[in-house]
Amino acid sequence: HCHKTIFSFFNRSRKKPYFRCRKDLNNLKRSRPYEGQRNRGASLRHSFQQARVSPNERTTDGYTLVSGDASYRFTQAHNEWEFFVRGSNLTNQDARISTSFLKDIAPLPGRGIGVGVRLIF
Repeated sequence: HCHKTIFSFFNRSRKKPYFRCRKDLNNLKRSRPYEGQRNRGASLRHSFQQARVSPNERTTDGYTLVSGDASYRFTQAHNEWEFFVRGSNLTNQDARISTSFLKDIAPLPGRGIGVGVRLIF
């Protein structure tokens, strides 16, 4: 089985600061009454065609898998909330692993999308 990860990007998080002003502008304080963290990621994986096979074995076509995810996490009243969405094989490619004994019977899963909320208390 031959594959190559072409790129993986957007795997970063950002915290957005909030500012509250006071009448005394010489003593400006930074406060975060509400803090959120955003994360997002994407990947593209390509597997090349496998034509060098044993006798009585069929070749395997190449495929490209596209996946992505995004989440938003924040704390409110001592509870940590996370809203997320994840997607795999977004182009719904027929993908089969060339080294699998079950490649002609069981391909990799098709398009999958998941949305959820996680609460840690």
